[in-house]
Amino acid sequence: MHAQARRFFPCLLLCLALTGCLEVEDTWTLNPDGSGKVARKVVFGKSYAAFSKPSKIARELIEKCAGVEVWSDVSSKKLKDGRIEVRGTAFFKDASKVALEHDLLEAVFARTKAGLVLTVKPDFGKKDKKGKAKGPIPADMKGLGEMLRGGWAIQRAPLEAMIGGLKARARYHLPGTLSEQRVLTGKQGEGLTVSVTGKQILDRVDAVIDAMAKASDSKELTPKDLERLKANLQVKLLAGKPHVKASGGKPLFDYAAASAAAKKAWPAIRQRLGIPILGKQGAPLSKLKVVGVRYVQHHDADVMDLTFVSLSRPDEHETHAHVHLTAQLPAGALEITGGAVGQALDLAGKSLLFEDEDRHELKSTGLDTKTKTLSFQLVCKLPSPGALGFRKLSGKVKYLLPGGKKDQLLPFKALAKGQTCARYKATLKELEHKAKDALWKARTEFQLKLEGLRKSQLAGVYALLPNGKRLPCTYHSSSFGSLSVWAKSPQPLPTGTKIGLSVYTRQTQHTATFSLGPLDARGLPMAKKGGKQ
Repeated sequence: MHAQARRFFPCLLLCLALTGCLEVEDTWTLNPDGSGKVARKVVFGKSYAAFSKPSKIARELIEKCAGVEVWSDVSSKKLKDGRIEVRGTAFFKDASKVALEHDLLEAVFARTKAGLVLTVKPDFGKKDKKGKAKGPIPADMKGLGEMLRGGWAIQRAPLEAMIGGLKARARYHLPGTLSEQRVLTGKQGEGLTVSVTGKQILDRVDAVIDAMAKASDSKELTPKDLERLKANLQVKLLAGKPHVKASGGKPLFDYAAASAAAKKAWPAIRQRLGIPILGKQGAPLSKLKVVGVRYVQHHDADVMDLTFVSLSRPDEHETHAHVHLTAQLPAGALEITGGAVGQALDLAGKSLLFEDEDRHELKSTGLDTKTKTLSFQLVCKLPSPGALGFRKLSGKVKYLLPGGKKDQLLPFKALAKGQTCARYKATLKELEHKAKDALWKARTEFQLKLEGLRKSQLAGVYALLPNGKRLPCTYHSSSFGSLSVWAKSPQPLPTGTKIGLSVYTRQTQHTATFSLGPLDARGLPMAKKGGKQ
């Protein structure tokens, strides 16, 4: 396939394929002042369930939504067919500021003097800060028609397999008098609806691709022509531009009372899902230093570094730089929950940040729980050839600190391999009493499998002997889906011993900033103008 066609199709395919395993149903209820709620039902495909638990998926769905004051009625479960269903209701004070994760039918609200205005558009792919859909625009459109037909014919079948199960449906309950209603079906009192399926998307893309191909057959298209055709694709996906105005009217529900009730129930939901409480701003990272810089050219890029696969040449990668850093976190830090680079400048002061904000996230974050040494990478564009190095690198890291903790016995019926109990769906996978050897005293070693407990929530493992004596156990753990804990007691455990866990009941999330520079091309400190480094 010609390079120009390769630049169009990967973008389209990726945007659609990422939504292919989803079924999303949103029901919005709005008041005249823009406050309201949206009841969400999101069903994730089996591919999600293979790598994550229902509670984790629910937690991420909530944490990645913006403009929401509080959530209520949050539930997550694995369905009989292996998919994962998440439900919840989000309350918001201003509908225009709400941004939902997996919002396949993006509701854009605006408040005017005449009332509320709702516009719905398909949200398949990334947007820049101005809200415009991003994607490469081929500069040379000569002969694009033949390439589009051939490329789409090749890619349609696998795409159909990926997004065939996609379903998105939204219902809107709006106050007052409705006018200028387009595409949205229904009437006041029943709610207005719009929906789309994977099959409909494919059929509509067929029509747009055919129109693009015919247009390019008759003339050489310019980038502006392609922008118009891409805009046409967005419109065709929903068979038009869903739009309505709602003027006047009374509130459809008491927002203050409903959100207050939700806030009372929120602490229990937060604890169940493992969502941390936002704590105070932490001190800047200490002992911060660059331990390596890797400049990635087309020919030496990592084959598995799919984030930077070039859209113009799939066998090459976009140029970029990996900056590896280490720093020190506070003594009690339990886990890294996120982070992003905020500013990256080369020595000439040119910004090195990618337009795609997802690429601002810190990579390969790791925390040595004993030394509290943090290691991470930030990724940016290559510095200019005449300004190799970094005038400034800055950003933030989010981490958890422990709050209170409590002891919880695992109510196994006996101290024996294979025992299970309801608490954390615990299973005693292994248990072996070992005699003294050259390295260790006589002891009991055992392995636990736990559900619904994160690695950072575990504060300790202990054994409660029949005489009431408590024995702390050394342990290490790993988490992949469930939490596995390998523990060792300081002496053999007699019959009747109980196994217990110390668990953090409260965790707070804090943010630490970092900043350094100027740095040379190797990441080493440079002398600042007018003084020493």
